[in-house]
Amino acid sequence: MMLAIDATDMVMSLLWLLGAGVAATLGYVIYRLGHQIWAMIRQRRYDKANGQLAPPWRDTKVIAVVLQIAFAIVVVAAGWYLWSNFTTRTERIGLELNFDFLDQPAGITIADNPLSPADTVSEALVAGFMNTIRAIIVGIPLSVVLGTLIGVARLSTNWLLSKLATAYVEFFRNIPPLVVIIFVWMGVYLTSFPRATESWRPLGGWFVFNNGRFGFPSVAGLDNFVTFRWIVLLAIVAAVVVGVWRTNVHVKTGAAHHRILWALGTFLVITGIAYVVLGGPAEFSKPFLSENGREFTGGIWMQMPYAALVSGLVLY
Repeated sequence: MMLAIDATDMVMSLLWLLGAGVAATLGYVIYRLGHQIWAMIRQRRYDKANGQLAPPWRDTKVIAVVLQIAFAIVVVAAGWYLWSNFTTRTERIGLELNFDFLDQPAGITIADNPLSPADTVSEALVAGFMNTIRAIIVGIPLSVVLGTLIGVARLSTNWLLSKLATAYVEFFRNIPPLVVIIFVWMGVYLTSFPRATESWRPLGGWFVFNNGRFGFPSVAGLDNFVTFRWIVLLAIVAAVVVGVWRTNVHVKTGAAHHRILWALGTFLVITGIAYVVLGGPAEFSKPFLSENGREFTGGIWMQMPYAALVSGLVLY
């Protein structure tokens, strides 16, 4: 098995979660409709008691509720008809509706992934899901930073900067994201970077760039690395707490908060002491690419399609 967990169980769990989400949404819709019906009944009782009851066909609340009920009936009827037609046709051709296909061989491979053609469809789905998570983890922070900068630039009093930001927004908003991704991949990365055998190795080889993949230095764990990671997490929490404390001091006393310096100092002191006490639990790993461009070790490597996907989505 490619994964330590059962990929089929994971896919089924995701499907169950999706079904639960759909059921919760339908429940909320039914609740809101029932709430509107009850509010309409109470309002009409109140109007009747005060002699202001309008005919149902002239009451906007009654009309709104009736239209919503009619729309719900049409949607349910259409869904029932489509499902009935689908099941009838599948039975006619002898097609079974089940999830057994998840255990069948996928017959595909994914770059930079241990997935093999013999692995199951469920394992391929999980691999695709994990790749999506990888793109999200990197793409969302970069999108927030770029979006904030563009938004601030549009509000700038500098005429040129504001117009450039507006032109950027208007340009990308009218182009499909897929076109942006393909342009970044084929028009920028593939043409701007050299082949693997002629890779750029700036800063003494700590970075590697070519039109196939990028290599960056990474942190390699040694002894006590797990403990060090927990301490780093606690240091981040402590830095946030110190930053909040300095902000409260500024609000109460008016004194300069210097929260960034205090928070950064707290983080560096805690992690520095932990690093020394634990005897150097981590070190930097340098990316290495062989002369033929086929073997790559150390560091962290980013394949070109992944970089193009993230870059295109961030720009969009």
